[in-house]
Amino acid sequence: MSRIRSSFALLAGCAVALGFGGTAALAADMGLPTKSAPMAAAAPPPLDIHGFFEVLWGSDLINPHGQNLGTKGEWSTVAGLNWTVYKGGSWWLNSVTVGGLVFADFVNRPLEGVWGTLFGPEQYGDLFDFGGALTASATFWQYWILRDQFTVVINSHVAGVGSFQALNQCNPTNAAGGFTNPGCGVPPLPANDLRLTFNDSFTKWWITFNPYVSWFYQFENFDKTAAGGFGNATQGCFSCRPNSYEFFIGMDPTVSMAQWWGGIPLTFKAPTYITVGPESFWTGGFGLAPGAVTGFGTIGNHGNIGIFTTGLTAIYSLKNWIPSNYGGWYVRGGFQYYDIINQNLRIDNGIAVNNSNSSVWVGFAGLGVTF
Repeated sequence: MSRIRSSFALLAGCAVALGFGGTAALAADMGLPTKSAPMAAAAPPPLDIHGFFEVLWGSDLINPHGQNLGTKGEWSTVAGLNWTVYKGGSWWLNSVTVGGLVFADFVNRPLEGVWGTLFGPEQYGDLFDFGGALTASATFWQYWILRDQFTVVINSHVAGVGSFQALNQCNPTNAAGGFTNPGCGVPPLPANDLRLTFNDSFTKWWITFNPYVSWFYQFENFDKTAAGGFGNATQGCFSCRPNSYEFFIGMDPTVSMAQWWGGIPLTFKAPTYITVGPESFWTGGFGLAPGAVTGFGTIGNHGNIGIFTTGLTAIYSLKNWIPSNYGGWYVRGGFQYYDIINQNLRIDNGIAVNNSNSSVWVGFAGLGVTF
């Protein structure tokens, strides 16, 4: 073998030994032209879809407006999905998210007050109501969040007796109170909530307050054929007027203990708000206009304030026990105090659960997961 052929053989051996990277490096050292490696195709962005599920146990069932729906204990479930369909940069619009949720509330029997009359025997089990909501939110200028939620609540008595067909056949004889014909049930309850929140996390303080204002609008029920008071049943309360509104003015003070307690994944929240609106919002539903006399008092114009509420919630992440690939599990518990300021609301609670007290304390505990 000549010296030239031996040299080429040595070069080929080096190329095989070094591989393609070594060949390219060797060619570069020799000043030879090289071919660029093919560009890898960019991976498509993942779908930004997240979900949640929670089961919650409570001492009372009370809605955000202050109407007490059950005092013998309750448990609730809620599940939903959120999809971020747009993520911007430094432009004024930062993100857009759409989503929805479903929920169900259960109460321990026997039912009290008017609920015992409306629901009648226990053939409906512990299911009190269920429903769903559609949501859309936009984050803009980094710290502002505008969210809209349309909710429909369906009373389990309606579902049990055939919903709209049963409602079309009902004919309550007491237009003032609407409770004389339990077979009528309560029609589906539609409402909308538009909320503007300010995210003050940019302060880097040990506590964030997250103030917000929410405009709640109560529509008239879908089914208007339910005569008497049942055609005007509303989510807020028996006396609350349909096609009317109230405002929630509040904040969600939040403290993360991770930076103070050696990384312990514990968060405290203190949800606090007050509801305000026109005096007429708390009159007119179920035929309970000013002057209507009930066993718990006389309906009247009792000012522009509905309730004040505050409480304390502790949320503990289970990430140290459950791997993150199984979701973000957590437990939460605490209490919420409700000061029922509006006299009409206190009357409603007397009718609903035989409790017209101005103070309501609710304890709760729950288990949930996000993914």
